[in-house]
Amino acid sequence: MNEIQTKTLAEEYITADALSYSALSRLSDGPQAYLNKDKPTGDFLTTGSAVDVLLTESEEEFHKQFYVMTASKPTSEMMLAYTETMIETDNPQIAFAASGYKKAVSESKWEDEGKPYYDAIKASKGKGILGMDQYMKVQATVNQLKENKYTKPFFSSPVDGIEIKHQFIHYFEYEDVKGKVKLDLLVIDHNNKTIRGIDLKTTSKPPMAFKTSYRNYKYYLQGAWFQLGIMDWLATSPYSDSYKLLDFQFIVAEMGAYKPPLIFTMNHSELRSAIHGGETSTGYYIKGINTLLEDLAYYKNNNDWEYPREVTESNGKLELDLFKI
Repeated sequence: MNEIQTKTLAEEYITADALSYSALSRLSDGPQAYLNKDKPTGDFLTTGSAVDVLLTESEEEFHKQFYVMTASKPTSEMMLAYTETMIETDNPQIAFAASGYKKAVSESKWEDEGKPYYDAIKASKGKGILGMDQYMKVQATVNQLKENKYTKPFFSSPVDGIEIKHQFIHYFEYEDVKGKVKLDLLVIDHNNKTIRGIDLKTTSKPPMAFKTSYRNYKYYLQGAWFQLGIMDWLATSPYSDSYKLLDFQFIVAEMGAYKPPLIFTMNHSELRSAIHGGETSTGYYIKGINTLLEDLAYYKNNNDWEYPREVTESNGKLELDLFKI
C-alpha cells in the first residue's frame, strides 16, 4: 500500500517554522550560512527532483511540476527578440518595435518561427523545465530503479505485507528544538515487523562515489536527523511496542542509468557520531547534531551571527592543526 502526501502538505512543510536537515547542514558551515536560506538551483537539482516525483508521486504530479521542452528558440535574432518580447508583454506592437523588423510580422511567419517557442514558455510558467535529453535521462533512471533487482521492491508493484509511505512528513521536538523531516520512503514491513527510513539520491557520478558525497554534502546529518524524526513518530505510533526500527539507508542512482544503483546503510556507529560528533576515518573532527543545536542556541541568545561560536570564544584566534601530534 502506497501513501502519497498531497501538495498542500508539502507546501505546509516548506513554510513550517521547524528545523530541517538543510538548515542543519547550513548551520554546520557557520551562522552566516545558516541565515542564507536561498535554495540552491541548477539543472541537476531539477532532474533529481523529477526522478523523485515520478518514483514517489505520480505521472500527473510530474506534469504539474515539470515541463518537457521540445520547442527551440527562434534562430533569427529579430524573431527571437520579437518572441521574447511577446512572452513578456503579449503586445505585437511592442514586440515589433523591439525586434528590428522593417515590416510587420506575418501570421504565417509567426506561426512557423516564433509561436512554438512562445507557447512552450507560456505553458512552462511556474514549472521546472527539462530539455528532451534531460527527460530521457530522468526516464532511464526511473526505469532502472523500478527494474533493478535490489531497488525494484521499493518502486514497482506492491509486495504483500509491505507498506510504503512516500514523501512521509513528520514534525517533532528534539533537545527543545522543533524539527521536521520529509522522507522519500518510510518502509513498514508488517511481515517482519520492521520499519526503515530511506532517502533517494541521484548523482552525476557513479554510485560508488557516494561515500565522498556523504561526507562533502553532510548527508550523515540528514540520515541522523531523519532517524531522530522516525524515532519520535514510532514512539507514539501503533507499532511502538512490536516493530523494530532498522538503520537508515540511502538509495543512490546515477542520472542516466550508466551504472547500477546501490544501497548504502548508515549503521548505529555512524548515527551515534552524527548525533554526538566524532572523528572521521581521515582524522577530521565533525560536529554532531547536539553541538550544532548548542551553537544555534548560542547565536540566538547572544544575537551574534557574525562568526562561528568557537571563533568568537577564542577572540578570533585559531590554532593551525595540519599535523597530527
